[in-house]
Amino acid sequence: MKLEAVFFDMGGTLELVEATAESRAHFVCTAQALVGGFAPKIAALSGERFEELVVAGARRYKLHSVETEIEAPSAVIWGEYVFGGYSEYRPFFTLIGDMLSDLWASVYHTRRLRPEAKEALDELSVMGLRLGVISNTTSRVMPLRQLELYGIRERFEVVALSSKERARKPDPALFLGAAQKMGIDPARCAYVGDLLARDVAGANAAGFATCFLIGADEAVPGKPATYIKIKALTEVAKILAV
Repeated sequence: MKLEAVFFDMGGTLELVEATAESRAHFVCTAQALVGGFAPKIAALSGERFEELVVAGARRYKLHSVETEIEAPSAVIWGEYVFGGYSEYRPFFTLIGDMLSDLWASVYHTRRLRPEAKEALDELSVMGLRLGVISNTTSRVMPLRQLELYGIRERFEVVALSSKERARKPDPALFLGAAQKMGIDPARCAYVGDLLARDVAGANAAGFATCFLIGADEAVPGKPATYIKIKALTEVAKILAV
């Protein structure tokens, strides 16, 4: 069956992501100022304590989301998982939850496009393959903004985000929905990601024809998965051309 489309993960795949001392400090300053306008007790916390609460809450939420494969609204993430100990402020996170999720995704974490990404996308487009993005994210705006900043937004026909669809990888629903939006049979799609448990597992379950894995993640004994290991995104076109 002829392949028609290639979908990409974002963080760790199309882009490289890390949290630096500078980015963390910037996030704490900006986020605490935002929260402090509504929650004086949180504003009074030290920057160190504020970051501790955010990181611990993010971990709690990640465990929950991995178990349920559901992306919760930002108001729930920040009002219950991060600042649940300040329940009197919970209603305010309906107003600022999305802004905090965006800060967490784009300020706490620095992001840059993989050096070979544009070349890889060019090669796939020349082959006549349609392109899309399927990404887990708590932010509703960061992925689209980053794609614009990288100058590659127009290359992707579909950008499926867990923050909008509410399903999280590896739930095959996120993959199937993206293929449906493009009007393509999942069996004619390939996926490129960096995590076995989310990217490979989800693409396999959705019936995608091929899955490419970039990065250091390795197979877990007893959990079979079908994928092709690559070291650079430009390998995708070379392999598909064979």
